[in-house]
Amino acid sequence: MPQPQALPCACQESSGANDLLGGLAQFTGNSSASDSDILYEFIQSQEMVAAVDAAVDLQGHYSALWPRDWAFALWPEATIEDLTWYWQRIVGISFDSGSGLIEVQALAFDAETAQAITKAIVAESQTRINALNETGARRCDALCPRGSG
Repeated sequence: MPQPQALPCACQESSGANDLLGGLAQFTGNSSASDSDILYEFIQSQEMVAAVDAAVDLQGHYSALWPRDWAFALWPEATIEDLTWYWQRIVGISFDSGSGLIEVQALAFDAETAQAITKAIVAESQTRINALNETGARRCDALCPRGSG
C-alpha cells in the first residue's frame, strides 16, 4: 500500500495580506496583490475614514466653518457615507505600482490637523497590514506545520 507523502508548503514565502486577499485581486483581474495594492484600496475605504474620524474628529474639524464656508466645509449632519465621499476631496493618494510606494496628502483648515490625519492613516495602515500578516502566518502554520515544507 502506498504511503502518503507530505506536500511542500509555500506559505512562508508569501505575504499574509496577499494570501488572505489574493482571491479578491484575482476577482478584480489582478493575478496577485501586493501589500501596497491592498493599502491603496484600504486608505480609500469607509473603514479607514471611520478609524481616522475616531482618532482625529474629522466631522468636528471639517464642519466647524459651516455654513460660512459652504463650498469647502462639511455639513454638520453628515453621515459616514457623506464623510467617505468628502474624504475623496481632502485626502490625495498617489500610488507608484512599480516601486509600491504610496504617497498620502491631506487638506485641512490647519497644518496640525492635516498632519494628524496623515499620521492616523499611517498608523491604521500599519495596524491593518500587521494584522493581515499575523492572520496569514497563523493560517499557513495551520496548513503547513513546521517541518512539512
